[in-house]
Amino acid sequence: MAKNAPKLVGRHAEKKRLHDLVLSKRAEFIALYGRRRIGKTFLVEQHLGGLSQTFIHITGQIDADRTRQLEIFQTEIEKKLFDQKRLPHFLTWNVAFQQLISGLKRRISESPKGIITVFLDEIPWLSTQKSGLLSALDHAWNTELRHISNLKLVVCGSAAAWMIKNIVNAKGGLHNRLTASMRLAPFNLQETEEYLHARGIKLSRREIITLYMAFGGVAYYLDFVRRGQSASQAIGTTCFGSGELSSEFDRLFTSLFGDSGDHLKIIRILARRREGLTRDFIVNAMNTSSGGQLSLRLHELIEAGFIDLIVPLGRKIKDAQYRIIDEFVWFALSWIEKAPRGAMIPRDIENYWTAESSTPSYRSWAGYAFENLCFKHQLEIRRALGIAGIATKVGSWRNHPKSKKEKGVQIDLVFARADRCFTICEIKYYDVSFRIEKFYAEALRRKRAEFVKELAKNKHVFTAMICAHGIDPNEYSRELIDHIVTGDAFFMAKNVW
Repeated sequence: MAKNAPKLVGRHAEKKRLHDLVLSKRAEFIALYGRRRIGKTFLVEQHLGGLSQTFIHITGQIDADRTRQLEIFQTEIEKKLFDQKRLPHFLTWNVAFQQLISGLKRRISESPKGIITVFLDEIPWLSTQKSGLLSALDHAWNTELRHISNLKLVVCGSAAAWMIKNIVNAKGGLHNRLTASMRLAPFNLQETEEYLHARGIKLSRREIITLYMAFGGVAYYLDFVRRGQSASQAIGTTCFGSGELSSEFDRLFTSLFGDSGDHLKIIRILARRREGLTRDFIVNAMNTSSGGQLSLRLHELIEAGFIDLIVPLGRKIKDAQYRIIDEFVWFALSWIEKAPRGAMIPRDIENYWTAESSTPSYRSWAGYAFENLCFKHQLEIRRALGIAGIATKVGSWRNHPKSKKEKGVQIDLVFARADRCFTICEIKYYDVSFRIEKFYAEALRRKRAEFVKELAKNKHVFTAMICAHGIDPNEYSRELIDHIVTGDAFFMAKNVW
């Protein structure tokens, strides 16, 4: 987290789950992972730190060798469990964990019921090549640590590929050792508003939606928004020229995946078609086989929150499409990488974004970014529609024409409801309220008719419009639209704890 970050806000579901794990009557082994700068360390420090009588925080050092990592571990153990007493040098991780066990038993003898949290932060850095850390950790947990009922062991890392391979889906020593795993996602819009307000930044919801479409809910990115700036100003000064996030795209992938060549190649292929691409298309574009390596890379990108796999309603898994869902990744590919550079860079590069925000390219980007925002806030949309209490399947729908003369139709978001009804949603992003004109009304009628014919025979279909700033009432809206969802609905998430 950035310097002078506010107190922990949002994260209601995550705090509830961590609270339950802390109060359990057994030892817990928790893996926490997520993209760079998402706030993993801050969550553990602020929440678990406050719930623990003893909080031991050990952070790996990037590119340090095993000796240095062991020194870091030993210093914290001596400080928190041995009253600063110097211990013999830890020469191996087996020795390090035996000393940890000894110190924990010493602390428990002093305070039998006190919660102890051991937080191994950036464990991918601690676990240097051939260091033996993972096998030593597995042995320590299996023989001693799992029997310490008030111990909460948390391992954390930003290197998503490493965490998934070596901890979450480990096939070797740590297989089935975890008692819980959590992928920390970016803030939703309500949490973003709460976070900005905690920093004294009182932007309107219109401005917050604009900001979110570029930054997503990444706390570190939001820290660069300054009081008194509009969303457009914040994006312009942060993402272009010498802005703090102008080079973030490459750093992001390197930090998460190390050798990120294949991941970046997949991302750039997916950027060719914003609606998404099938696995077969990706295989052909990469000129590779559809084997385990590609499956692993796609899985890692999904776990990092960069892409998602969406199966259109009424279709088979082979028709599923991968699409980019991360706001900043899409923004970087759409704008940051295409901005003027070198000798072509204007002196007022910060104003580049303001000028571009009135172009057709901006409207195209904003439409897709807002669509992604809607997919990520499905629960809030269901609440606004009054169907949160009804079991639903969620997806998009596309009608593939049977001949070249026919036009295919697409519905952005569909809720297939357990009460034998469908709610089809049209998503439109406009800077002002949207007005349904005659030509658009005809398109809506056609979409609904095709949907009923192919997927909803003998079922009732409701039509909803999701527009950031609502729609103008007229004869067409009264005839065709059953529900209107505005941007305010995205800020009405129900706090679960």
